[in-house]
Amino acid sequence: MDEWIGDRLKWISDSLNQSGIVEARLEAEYIAASALGVSRSALSVITAPAGQSGREDVSALMEAMVLRRRRREPLQHIFG
Repeated sequence: MDEWIGDRLKWISDSLNQSGIVEARLEAEYIAASALGVSRSALSVITAPAGQSGREDVSALMEAMVLRRRRREPLQHIFG
């Protein structure tokens, strides 16, 4: 797995876990995959977005999704 993606997954999972989300790691994978525009199974084989601005854009989207989920908004609503 790409190091940047792994770091983002850990941050998302830790954040959700602190908020009492039971399946934090699984939900972190769904959030990361959605933000990156890939399937959950593709997370282990893709690379991080190219360039600093690409990574910042994806990170901002992930952070917004995590904030909504920490407020207990269902994933189905977050993903649209």
